[in-house]
Amino acid sequence: MRGALPVHTLRAIPGGDGGTLATLKAMRSIVRTWRTAPEVLQKATELARRCPSKHYVCEARLLLAFVQRDIRYQQDVAEVETLRTPELVLRERVGDCDDKVTLLASLLQALGHPVAFVAVAFAESGGPFSHVFLETRLGPDWVAAETTEPWALGVAPPGITRAFRFYV
Repeated sequence: MRGALPVHTLRAIPGGDGGTLATLKAMRSIVRTWRTAPEVLQKATELARRCPSKHYVCEARLLLAFVQRDIRYQQDVAEVETLRTPELVLRERVGDCDDKVTLLASLLQALGHPVAFVAVAFAESGGPFSHVFLETRLGPDWVAAETTEPWALGVAPPGITRAFRFYV
């Protein structure tokens, strides 16, 4: 079944907020497909074994640290929005913000954690969305997980002027 899925998902997307929504929908589809893939389940379980049973904060911290530390940030192909599958990101150990977030979301979902993508803009006067990070629910709170910087669980990027939460 997995062999039939593309390792790169390239889509013609509209510009602006419509393009952001189309990208988030594609990312959600990838997560929903790959969260049960053997390679994702195996990696999530391997990392979670270091945590005490039912210590969900520990799980989220370890998965985030793995993606931050072991997956190198690499930009998309010039002028092409590229979405890599979690399998490809795990194999190649590279990805941009959406690839790293999609991998982390798949790993977290494999362990039962709810997740949401957060598309953000940093420009004054409501500029375009240019980055995505993840939030996961730990207890009653949604907690930020920034994959492209070595920040602790719970730290969101500074300077956000606009944000859109998209539940997986």
